Amino acid sequence: KTPELYQNTPNPFSGETMIGFWLPESMTATLRVMDVTGKELYRVSGSYSAGNHMLTLEAGSLPDMKGVLFYQLETEQGVLNRRMVKVN
Repeated sequence: KTPELYQNTPNPFSGETMIGFWLPESMTATLRVMDVTGKELYRVSGSYSAGNHMLTLEAGSLPDMKGVLFYQLETEQGVLNRRMVKVN
């Protein structure tokens, strides 16, 4: 089994959104949010236990950004990518 990165909810979002992921075992994971050019706007890293995890992303963490954004989960087993839309 390999890690899974879920679609954020709600999407599109304005105030906050939840990003979920699943890990098959305990490991370090980094979640990044990037604009369409690949510029990193937000990052959180930590050691997570096996199972489901949910992170809340506040719109205020993304300075004056709106439109399509990409988010990425990086672990020792690879990188997963998804996209989301911030509306204001």
